[in-house]
Amino acid sequence: MRAVLFADAHIHDAETAELVHRFLDEKNDVYFLGDMFDGPEDMAKYDGFLEKYDFVWLKGNHDYWMDLPERVELGDYVLTHGHKVLPTWKVERYFVKYTPAAQRFGLFGPAMSFSRLLRGSPLERYFGDAVLRLKSILRGSERRPVIMGHLHHYLVKDNIVVLPRFPEYAVLRGSRLEIRNYLDEI
Repeated sequence: MRAVLFADAHIHDAETAELVHRFLDEKNDVYFLGDMFDGPEDMAKYDGFLEKYDFVWLKGNHDYWMDLPERVELGDYVLTHGHKVLPTWKVERYFVKYTPAAQRFGLFGPAMSFSRLLRGSPLERYFGDAVLRLKSILRGSERRPVIMGHLHHYLVKDNIVVLPRFPEYAVLRGSRLEIRNYLDEI
């Protein structure tokens, strides 16, 4: 088994959109683990990915308005964005209840910008690390490895691997996961 995995492109400008297009032009067997755009407005400006490319796209918290799967099994691995197990998702869900965008899209609005204050911060890393450790312990006998995104930095906790933000990506060959930077290849 060989697969190319990436997450958290957060396309919000033409330069990032072009970089992702080039990446998808060159790669095969691609699994995207969520957060392609920052929101629906960015997708309206820089779209074309679903029509042009054959890849698996999983729903992330920034892809909330799209009808996408939230997880997929790949051999022994579970692939997901991972936001629903981490602290910022709980913060976002709380604030989502009180935003006008929640009624339109079922989610978000100011919650996203509020949670960005935590994303990647020492607080998010500390609590994210603690939550991942607790989740891996509570999973008990079901010790299948999980590969996810969302935190924007590389992290390994027992049976959970967090991928860094694109342009970094991973190549999975059997049980070996290699992290690469696409900018080094172009």
